Amino acid sequence: MPKKNNPYSEPLHNAAKTLKTVKDSVDSMSELYKQVHQNITPAVEGQETTSKVCGRKMQEIFADIAKRTEFINTIAAQIQEFTSAIYSRLQSIDYAPLVGILKDICHVRDDVDYKSLNDIFLKAMASSKWFPYAGWIADIEMVEQFFDILDRSKKERSRTKKIDKLIFSYYDKKNLDGLKRRWRRQGLYSWLERILIQGVQAYCRREYALTVSALVPLWECIIQEKANGNGYRTVGKTQEKLKKLIKKNGYDEIFTSFSTEFIYYTCDKIEDVKPDVPGRHGIVHGWYTNYPTRKEALNAILFTDFLLNIKPLEKEEENNNGQNEI
Repeated sequence: MPKKNNPYSEPLHNAAKTLKTVKDSVDSMSELYKQVHQNITPAVEGQETTSKVCGRKMQEIFADIAKRTEFINTIAAQIQEFTSAIYSRLQSIDYAPLVGILKDICHVRDDVDYKSLNDIFLKAMASSKWFPYAGWIADIEMVEQFFDILDRSKKERSRTKKIDKLIFSYYDKKNLDGLKRRWRRQGLYSWLERILIQGVQAYCRREYALTVSALVPLWECIIQEKANGNGYRTVGKTQEKLKKLIKKNGYDEIFTSFSTEFIYYTCDKIEDVKPDVPGRHGIVHGWYTNYPTRKEALNAILFTDFLLNIKPLEKEEENNNGQNEI
């Protein structure tokens, strides 16, 4: 039972049911795909055999077409038999489950205020000092567990610890290996890719200082590339370009506010350093009050992945924006 007076209680149970419905639907679609694959594969293999026969026999046909009319009729019969087999197998599949699945997805609960839930989700992430992207790219099960924590944890400290545990467990070595594979497919500069991969590898070895030291200084380079900038880089200009990129890519305003409050925040002395978040200025200047935490390092990885995956500004758009600022 959810605790009373919890501001998250009312919408979250309905949201959890909705997420469960969609997850069950996806699982059912996966089973249906297996059924289709099992029915079609034998026929496809038959097609491959027929194609090889056709290839060999066609050479003989060109050598003496007049003597091969009977064979042509045989090939035509084989093709007709193959297409009939395919059609028969398709007809034998029960598509009723697929229809039911689509209806379930199209008629999920419409009494849930999804915008409010999204706001709750993103704000809870940020208040726990997690870059909201951490949940934005997660799967349904992780999001459902996140909602459950919000629903059951009344005290902020306890809630944050549980959220930390959930995110750490989700971004395990397997998921981080997948992240590295995505980076390798992006066509990055070879030196940049190498530094990025080594930053993640250091995290997996629990060498968190190496992770933040490797990744954080690269952010201005990545943002500059995405914004088509080639002038002198300053923190202020970098922040402005980042705001434009976030807006251009349709992310929530909280992505900008998190970046301003926890990454590109004012840090003029070591006492200004904020824990558990990768503040750019403090890290670049070597202002540490403690050894970087696991949370700080994973936040740095997630923010890096976010920057690498956002779409760049169009050149004309950036030029126009620059003229408007003058």
